[in-house]
Amino acid sequence: MASGNVLSESEIKAIIDQLFATIGIRMNVSTPIPTERPNNFNFLSYCNIITQQLELPIRVIPDFSSSFQTSGLTKNNANSVSEVSAQICVPSDLPWYGTPSMVGFPIKIYVGSLEHQTPEKLLTQLSHEFSHIYLHSRKDPQKDSEYATDICALMMGFVPFWKKGRTSTHQNYITTFGYLSDNEYHYAVNYINQLREPLFYLRLSLKRKIKDIQEATGTAQQCLTQLFELFDFHYRHPDRCRIKNTDGFLFSQLSQPHYRNEKEEFIESYKKSANDIIHELNSNRVYSKNSEARLTELEKRLDNILQNITSCKNELEKNVQTIKDNIDIEFYRNDFIKKSSLLTKAHGLLEKAIHEIQEKLNELQLMASFFAKNKAKHPMESLPAEIRQLVNGLFDNEFQSYIRQFRACQEELTKNTDGVDWYNYSETAMEKSYQQATTMLQHKESYLKRISDLKKTAKDNLSVTERLSLFIKKTNK
Repeated sequence: MASGNVLSESEIKAIIDQLFATIGIRMNVSTPIPTERPNNFNFLSYCNIITQQLELPIRVIPDFSSSFQTSGLTKNNANSVSEVSAQICVPSDLPWYGTPSMVGFPIKIYVGSLEHQTPEKLLTQLSHEFSHIYLHSRKDPQKDSEYATDICALMMGFVPFWKKGRTSTHQNYITTFGYLSDNEYHYAVNYINQLREPLFYLRLSLKRKIKDIQEATGTAQQCLTQLFELFDFHYRHPDRCRIKNTDGFLFSQLSQPHYRNEKEEFIESYKKSANDIIHELNSNRVYSKNSEARLTELEKRLDNILQNITSCKNELEKNVQTIKDNIDIEFYRNDFIKKSSLLTKAHGLLEKAIHEIQEKLNELQLMASFFAKNKAKHPMESLPAEIRQLVNGLFDNEFQSYIRQFRACQEELTKNTDGVDWYNYSETAMEKSYQQATTMLQHKESYLKRISDLKKTAKDNLSVTERLSLFIKKTNK
């Protein structure tokens, strides 16, 4: 190293332990390294990657007019000084980290030549430079140490960048970025990983259990809905259903309003508990010595939630099967086929409506284009206001929204028919989507009339010859 200083393993460990106690540790950055090479135009986007990871809400002001050199941040085995691409001077009035004054606070960064920089090299350098701001804004005891600043960048999750951008091989020499030697760097990374890994795997375990809870609550909610759909189906068709003596108690339970309310409250409480933990995980991106104990506590809570929601789900699945055992399944299957047929027919009518609307819109757009290209013969000021708006595209979003609404209805119909197991279908969902489709189809004529009225207004402003010309053009298309 240019300074000639060498840190022992115990010194590196002491720096990391102190930083762990004061600034904590972050998970490694998940942002992918940009593929576009750095330049003056995208430089700020590189800065944003670093400041977002550090949660620094500052305003970065690059100065591309200066060039500088440093003998510390880069070194190579040719014993020559390498040019650094970015350098920050910490302002004396830098606010405290996390205070409102930090939001939008201007930080000037001097930028040298980016011509030979790669994305990973620049990110490595920027992580070091902004770590200066991070340490100084927290008034950390190690804020003036360049070695601690390197280590800070590694603890704040920039190891993936350093792994690829710390060294650069040239024809005759290797350039190394940072103040740490190779041995110091590798020891620091290994020790930091020892601190980070238990937290990482605990977070991973929490996320998996949260996913299991979300799947279980979703299934439980579906079962609850289906349970009462089957219950209602049973009483709408008493001649095709029965109640076994052994199942009478369940039917009695389902007849009580509090049963469904209680189950819905249970499911909702489990969802809320899981969401609260998700919020805590997303909000707390910095981990301290006490974080492992807190994550372990959250894991125990999730285990309890998962056990309860799984038990609730299993009970509901069992009750659904019990109700099915008391229904004429063949009749139930035929009911699904009948409803599915109605949805399929509605889907076709929606498709036909979309085609009709789109066809009328194409004709209208052809006229609008004609007026736009023939302003000499048809001055805009001489045209009716609606036609001027049409030519200027002011109706485009309105008309396209018609089609989007029809498409959304189609998607809902498809969701409740294609790939749906008749044995587990949702009668309520099918009926709801069918009603939506019916309502949309009722609006079709009004949409078509709206377009036709505009078309007639446009047509009235065209000569017979022009109409014939447009007709021929439409036919050819």
